Amino acid sequence: MEKQVKRTIDFRYAPDVNQTCIGFADDLHKSIVREDGSINCGFLKKGYRHYNSFKDQSGDRVVSPVEQNLGFRYRFKPVFLHRDKYIRREQSYGDSDVAMVVTTEYYKKTVFSWKIFAYRNNKGTRADIIWWKLTASENFRPAATNILLNFSGDQSGAPQVVSSPVYKTVKTKDDTEDLLHAGEVMEGVFAILHNGELRPEQLTMEWVKNAENQTLSYWKNLNPFRTALEIPDDQVMDMLKACGRNILQARETVDDVTVFQVGPTLYRGLWMVDGYFLLESAHMMGRSEEAFDGFLSVLRHIKPDGAIRIMPLHHKETGIALAMIVRQCELVNDDGRLRELWPTMKRALEYIRSLMESAKAMGEEYKGHDLFPPAFGDGGLYGSDPEYTTPLWILAGLKRAYEAGKRLKLHDYSDFKETYDEIMKGFRKSIARDRKYTKNVQNFLELLDDIDNEEGIPENTGWMSHQAVWPYSSMFYAEVWLYAGNGEKAADYLYSFANHASPGRVWREEQALADSNSAEICGDMPHNWASAEFIRLVRNMLVFERAGNLELFYGLPVEWLPKEGKRLYIEKTPTRYGKITIELTLKSKGEYELAFVREKANQSPVDIILNWKGAVTESDVKLEQIGGNRWRLPAGCSKYRMKLTKASSLQ
Repeated sequence: MEKQVKRTIDFRYAPDVNQTCIGFADDLHKSIVREDGSINCGFLKKGYRHYNSFKDQSGDRVVSPVEQNLGFRYRFKPVFLHRDKYIRREQSYGDSDVAMVVTTEYYKKTVFSWKIFAYRNNKGTRADIIWWKLTASENFRPAATNILLNFSGDQSGAPQVVSSPVYKTVKTKDDTEDLLHAGEVMEGVFAILHNGELRPEQLTMEWVKNAENQTLSYWKNLNPFRTALEIPDDQVMDMLKACGRNILQARETVDDVTVFQVGPTLYRGLWMVDGYFLLESAHMMGRSEEAFDGFLSVLRHIKPDGAIRIMPLHHKETGIALAMIVRQCELVNDDGRLRELWPTMKRALEYIRSLMESAKAMGEEYKGHDLFPPAFGDGGLYGSDPEYTTPLWILAGLKRAYEAGKRLKLHDYSDFKETYDEIMKGFRKSIARDRKYTKNVQNFLELLDDIDNEEGIPENTGWMSHQAVWPYSSMFYAEVWLYAGNGEKAADYLYSFANHASPGRVWREEQALADSNSAEICGDMPHNWASAEFIRLVRNMLVFERAGNLELFYGLPVEWLPKEGKRLYIEKTPTRYGKITIELTLKSKGEYELAFVREKANQSPVDIILNWKGAVTESDVKLEQIGGNRWRLPAGCSKYRMKLTKASSLQ
């Protein structure tokens, strides 16, 4: 992929079929606004189909209304009754920290717009509000009209719709009650009632304005990020705000435990691998207490045989859970909780060993004989097969468990290392049998670079394996580029990934390439593993735990350098080495001041490394330059302040 001359976010690859959630944080009513301005609710997983399967070509199957509605039982869309020629439709989403959608349809002589937002009051009323406005142009010829709320879907159990009187908020001298005249404006309200009650006479223009202000105030005071994360690129900041909001909108409380869910529809639930990264991003949002509460929802899935699993045949989940236990305890600096969970981890190890025994019992002709029995790989890997994602995740979990046990001198911690070594031996043997190339990581990066040309991120990596992208997979690959030392490539992927979001700043799990003729889509939208990965990569480009070191600015792009009145600031971001605060400010052209604070933790990095394309001109601690753009900071100090100049090539 050629490097972008100027990285910008303009949503150039947004999916055609868009979904925006308007529900509040932790809301049980996760209503969705579609690209046509319809509001959709009552999602049923069994009614969901890929988009192209709705178009019945053979005529031998009747497609149900729920299937037509992308799996939603109820779909509502306002329409007017007079005749006019349709021209185009636009949608706007307002501020990135607010969940409101305005749809505007332009006709030859009419403009019809409606704003949709969630409403609730302290009496238990919860409704979705549609505030519509119909404007007649100056050459509109008088006509009788009205506004109706079209309904499609399952007729049974639909929420009640309450409608206001029709108000003429702009009248002319020719005004008559039963006709719309040139230059006149009509307004009104529909309330889709989920709980409580509203009466038609309540829905005045004053009421709806107050309702909108109340909802706006709610969103403006929500503050998804409890600790500051300030990037001097407004486009990235807007993405971050929306990502944090979307994660909270999908979340809900299940049996008194907070569950960080992937999405509001198809993936409205707990998923082990998604959960690992969602919970980590919640810590990075300064919501460690809520994230750790969400971790309890994972521990509910401990099985009698020691497995920690949600999905059948998803053997890797136990390895993911081991890594998650260690990571969650690290991020809250809680060795006591890790000690409490050690017996759980030991039982998980016994389960992993039982899987290994099952694979051996299948005979040497079985390709996974030295690893694990057939497993569901996910991520585009169908069926139950001997595959590599399971041993990779289990190796990761065992490694993290061993390191934690060794550090804390926990009982039989070496057992994790022995099992790790045995699996690694089998893994390397299988790799030697199956691989076509000798330099795996290098070859993998070359492959990524070869398949990211059309839309800036790798293609054909998920369930849709032809002319398609799995957008947030690019964030996994960006982390690989970052770890390998190519921060520029990681930044390119970040911006290209953002350009696959809708203008509402949410992602579909998978979508066709913009220039293809495919109508296929796959997965939930909003898909908040995507939101979590955006947050994680932004954080890691600034503060990165890598190979035992704490790397500062390892992927800092030039677009994030401070500007006049805009600092780069990350406050108390959690790492295994304690909470880190960094503030980079512009002092004069090309000159900056850096302040760094690390709070005390149970672990210390081998080294703290500053990565900076330029020079360190002044420091209150002694630094050691260890490369052209790298400086080693004294690991024992908790505070640093220094002055920097950027390289002339960046001026």
